[in-house]
Amino acid sequence: MIFSMTAAAVFLSSSIVEAQLMQYIVQYKNELGRSLAQGLDDPPHQKISSEYTTIMEPYKILSVVATEEDIAILKSSKNIDRLEKDYSVSIGPIIPTDLEVSGAAPDEQTPYGIDMVQAPELWNVEQNSTITVCVVDTGYGLGHEDLPDGSHSVDGWHDPSGNYGRWDVDGNSHGSHCAGTIGAVGQNSLGVTSVNPDPTKFKFFIGKGLSDFGSGSMSNVLAAVSSCEINGAKVISMSLGSSRYDSISDEFFGKIYDKDILIIAAAGNTGRTGNFYPASYKNVMP
Repeated sequence: MIFSMTAAAVFLSSSIVEAQLMQYIVQYKNELGRSLAQGLDDPPHQKISSEYTTIMEPYKILSVVATEEDIAILKSSKNIDRLEKDYSVSIGPIIPTDLEVSGAAPDEQTPYGIDMVQAPELWNVEQNSTITVCVVDTGYGLGHEDLPDGSHSVDGWHDPSGNYGRWDVDGNSHGSHCAGTIGAVGQNSLGVTSVNPDPTKFKFFIGKGLSDFGSGSMSNVLAAVSSCEINGAKVISMSLGSSRYDSISDEFFGKIYDKDILIIAAAGNTGRTGNFYPASYKNVMP
């Protein structure tokens, strides 16, 4: 399995076409707050955000594009909990590593990390049920010869506006690379093996949180994560991030974690010592 990488690019909603419009993540307290935020949302953005509103309803979160004056109204409302200015998150720089052939089928390679995490010790363990693993990234190369396909019940979600493309098309390859590390098909004499090489023991759900450019808005990442939870994911993997903290996302990931879902996020590939989010949130494993 060979995956190519492209540089990350800043990508926020294309509905923001004028400098005076700003995109915010809004957490409302009640239906009055929800109605107020939706009423102040820019009409073009409102038309494409209905599914977002529905998928984030359990967390009382909205994505709103509005003028500075309307944002001030929301901030002063007793029916609004808080607002955070939306921002870009992206994939990190890729650090090339060598592959080592270790117990794989002929012509199939084993990335060095597979043995480091002792994954082979669990390959023959009996499971009581099939779990769903969700990858929130740039999409998934459905049809790739070394990845689980439709016959393995792979499914996914993407932003209905079309701004980010389809979940089953990965124009960047980063999402497919991450999915391959988690679950590339093993013992098929192709590409690489993975942490979970038997596609009958797990199911992929894909949340296209990032565009094919390798970046996207935090609000879209939250929606992708919510789609994972709705579709039964027990593990959510995000190889993305930003140096920016926001309290709405911090609380959101806490609520996801409280539903017995393991959330894993990239700590970054640069050896940095500063915080990197969402990996640095207390309910997310880096």
